[in-house]
Amino acid sequence: MQLTFNQAIRDTIDRLMSNNPKVLLMGLGITDPKRFFGTTECLIEKYGSERVLECPTSENAYLGHALGLSIEGFTPIVHYQRMDFMLYAFDQLVNNIAKWRDMFNTDIPLPLVIRSLVGMGWGQGAQHSQNLAPLLAQIPGLKVVAPSCPTSAAQLLHHSLSDNNPIIFTEHRWLQYLKQEINENDIQKQSIDWKIGKAKIRRVGNLLTIVTWSYGVVEALRLCSLFPEYDFEIIDLLTLSPLDTDTVLSSLLKNKKMMILEPAWSFGGIGAELIAQLSPFADTGKIIRLGYNFLNLPASPLRINTVYPDLEKILLTLNTNFNLNLSAKSEDLNRWPIDQDNQSWNPWIL
Repeated sequence: MQLTFNQAIRDTIDRLMSNNPKVLLMGLGITDPKRFFGTTECLIEKYGSERVLECPTSENAYLGHALGLSIEGFTPIVHYQRMDFMLYAFDQLVNNIAKWRDMFNTDIPLPLVIRSLVGMGWGQGAQHSQNLAPLLAQIPGLKVVAPSCPTSAAQLLHHSLSDNNPIIFTEHRWLQYLKQEINENDIQKQSIDWKIGKAKIRRVGNLLTIVTWSYGVVEALRLCSLFPEYDFEIIDLLTLSPLDTDTVLSSLLKNKKMMILEPAWSFGGIGAELIAQLSPFADTGKIIRLGYNFLNLPASPLRINTVYPDLEKILLTLNTNFNLNLSAKSEDLNRWPIDQDNQSWNPWIL
């Protein structure tokens, strides 16, 4: 069967709510006409307003309510249409949720999943498109996951709700309509192959390793499809905190060359942390990173390429640092999943 990323999220939430009456949805826009990219479609009609809660515009307050519900044995899934809006709730998130057990010297379960969209759309601009997942990964007491395809979205959501810890569940906007041929069992049943804290090798190779996550996986696999003669290995981190450095190190020791492709700012980011953790083994290989330029994110489609690491930048980085000779046709360069002319989404297939 073929499923999109947003359908996988919606079906998994529905299944989890059906199986566990303690699972609740909370947030802004979960009952609006677009239903959070369709991921909450029909849920209030099926489960009622006592379990699907359209909240007032007070991000800090309703996240505090979610913490209280979690303490009392419920499993809230809290929605933020943009990660930027989570900044309003940082007092609850950073000072209460992340530290609750330490403040009260308790090991009570705190099942709480916070869904948030990252990445630009058309005209979103600097205040509506930030990817702050690396920042959140620096906070003890929080786990941060970043699925890259429909299967990983469903599986990581399953694991997040059963983890009994606060989970930041980041979803790149450009992945929402990504299609994938899947086995229905991979969506319906929780699998240990997708557990939180474990990276996945998307493509085995012996030439060079590309480490990435979220939407970066799409760009990395597109690179492989355009240059099948190059034996790239692709590692999908899936979880940003805790990091699976063991899988990354094993690949570095094998291939001796690595690029970390970040769908976020490189400065102070996940790539910097990986390089720091791998530095004791630096004599085993060369590591570079490529991410957002250190600029505020643009609203204009004409300025997208000034910040985001597109295919042209990926090719230039690989050629410059690893003495490769990669070149692509113009129609393959700067290809985004958003059609800027008619402001619609291109349904990519993974």
